[in-house]
Amino acid sequence: EYLTPGKTKDDGEWGLTMPVARVIQWLQAGHYLFFMDGSCLTKEHNGRGPGGWMTLLITSDLNVYEWLGLEAEAEKDPTTNNRMELNASLLALQERPRAQKGVCLPDSRYVKDGMTMNLRWWKHGGWNTTKNTDLTNIDIWKAVDDELSTTPPRAPGLLPAWRHVYSHGKAGV
Repeated sequence: EYLTPGKTKDDGEWGLTMPVARVIQWLQAGHYLFFMDGSCLTKEHNGRGPGGWMTLLITSDLNVYEWLGLEAEAEKDPTTNNRMELNASLLALQERPRAQKGVCLPDSRYVKDGMTMNLRWWKHGGWNTTKNTDLTNIDIWKAVDDELSTTPPRAPGLLPAWRHVYSHGKAGV
């Protein structure tokens, strides 16, 4: 039995073709696994609207925890899909088991690339993009940076690994 179909790519994709029994063994060896997703209803709101997010944690003792967030007031505080994806990922960092290794599996390349490549450059560049414009969602990215800096320098292996997963049945596309 497999967790979900997909292809593993050379660029860090997690197609999740690992059999469920192996995932359970990996978890029970002292690891954790986060799934997260965000969404925003944007068609009627010119790219911004009400949105929500979900974060799911599976711990090494095979307990499952779920968090949900909702930003429903589109007129008061319109949001974006990327912002919802990022909120879900920030919560994963805040709730991660601190003494264990783990993997975070967003379906958003914005989040995965931000966590693995861009964050250090944004911080080094004064929180600006390469085009010297203000970074979008800077408040959440700064909170992510604060959360990541709570990991002791001698324990970088306790930071989660980030692997992009295909969303909504797009495996292999």
